[in-house]
Amino acid sequence: MNIQGAVLNRREFLQQSTAAAGAMYGLSAGAGVAGPERPNIVFILTDDQASWTIGALGGPDAHTPNLDRLFAQGVTCPNAFVTTPVCSPSRAGLLASRYGTEVGITDWIKPGVEEEVGLDPSLPTWVRALRDAGYAT
Repeated sequence: MNIQGAVLNRREFLQQSTAAAGAMYGLSAGAGVAGPERPNIVFILTDDQASWTIGALGGPDAHTPNLDRLFAQGVTCPNAFVTTPVCSPSRAGLLASRYGTEVGITDWIKPGVEEEVGLDPSLPTWVRALRDAGYAT
């Protein structure tokens, strides 16, 4: 299915992501790695990306031609949100599909100061599921 340039509503996004997650976990259960059905996945995360910082979203002073092209050719989720506006718990939630409070990350992790703070390595993440399915992550 070609969804290039699509704007998905919440239901369509959940249907697409659920199907992708099912395929991903199915592969990680030993179904194999190679094959023409296996999709390429490119995940791009930007930090502190308010709408006014992207030209495609109306930022008059933002000159972002590459992001603008991605918006035009990719999938846009205009009603997306995060569970916290703080980067470290937001990233932890994204990786682990858990609230920051569930994984013990509730504020910004200070590099070089809080090296012991982070996700428990035994916690399942979608990135590890992709790795276990044979993807380079």
